[in-house]
Amino acid sequence: MRSPGTVLLAAIVAAGLGWAVVEAEAPVGSGHSAVTVVGKPTAEVPRLEEGQLGKKLETRLSVHFAGTPLADVLQYLREKGKLNIILNSDAPGVDPAFPVILKLDDVALRNAVAWVARLAGLVYVVRDEAIFLTPAADLSPEWSREIRARDQTLDRLAEKTWVPKVEAKLDQPTSFSFKDTPLREVLGFLASYHKLNVVLDARFTQQENTVTMPVEDMSVRNALGWILRLKHLEYALVDEAIFVSTPTRIRSLRTSRRSVLGDPRFRTVVDVEFSEIPIQRALDALSIATGLNIALRAEQVPPVRLTMKLDHVTLEQAVRELVAQTGFPFAFSFEKDGLVIWLQEPSAEPTKEVEQAGPEKPETQPSVETE
Repeated sequence: MRSPGTVLLAAIVAAGLGWAVVEAEAPVGSGHSAVTVVGKPTAEVPRLEEGQLGKKLETRLSVHFAGTPLADVLQYLREKGKLNIILNSDAPGVDPAFPVILKLDDVALRNAVAWVARLAGLVYVVRDEAIFLTPAADLSPEWSREIRARDQTLDRLAEKTWVPKVEAKLDQPTSFSFKDTPLREVLGFLASYHKLNVVLDARFTQQENTVTMPVEDMSVRNALGWILRLKHLEYALVDEAIFVSTPTRIRSLRTSRRSVLGDPRFRTVVDVEFSEIPIQRALDALSIATGLNIALRAEQVPPVRLTMKLDHVTLEQAVRELVAQTGFPFAFSFEKDGLVIWLQEPSAEPTKEVEQAGPEKPETQPSVETE
């Protein structure tokens, strides 16, 4: 991946101090990189919101939005949960009129908010007595780390609460026969009959979106797997629901939510400062400072020059934020030689499903039931 002009990185280890500094000896004007290994982090257990706000976010409810404008959905959730919900409507790409199509039964209010945000291409952060919805690119590194820590905590809790219940339902037998049936209706049948929450990502390309398939006494898990396999889709269990989307989106979601980087060296605490350097040079600096081999694999290395400054973050956080700056979808894997970062060149944004399908008319009032 290195060009002939790639600079030589020198690792300087300070004896007895337990830290290292890596400096890039680069020609003037070609950028600068420095990585300081501060030490090993203490065990940190992220906490969810406490107090009255935390209790409100755990309120159970059922929602059904059939093309309801985003602003109306948030207003309803705002009133129903007695919450302060703020939409960053001034940010690029935020559309208060975005039609939300979502049906969830008996979920925590926080998960209803998470799904509304996700379908609209946003993230949510809980700060200063409010729930803030905004594009991920608009967040500061500190807030991005907070979201990842929260989601990883929720996933750990999920393994002991709702995930086993969903897994049991996926193991139930099912039978059906569909002929030229729209995928959304097929998923709706499985959701209703087996009491599952299934969310379809409306942003994937809708080509040949009908299902023709007879199934007799097959597990819901395998039936769903075959349906999605034929449509080149995958699913993941997220926020009390089964999320159906493209393999790239599912892989990116899993990578962002879970700390899959098991090597202890990835928990090393570092200070990082990069200024106008290619991604390969930044990864080289991190590799040399921490002793963990980090390889980049991509059909085309993004030509961006990266600038970032992070103090006292884990190597995992530094790598995630560095790669996120490229704007490319990414995933991690561990191989015997170390960490591998997979980059995929982003494709053109598909047309929204509601604009293509068009039969569902947005409701003026969302239908929401609380329990």
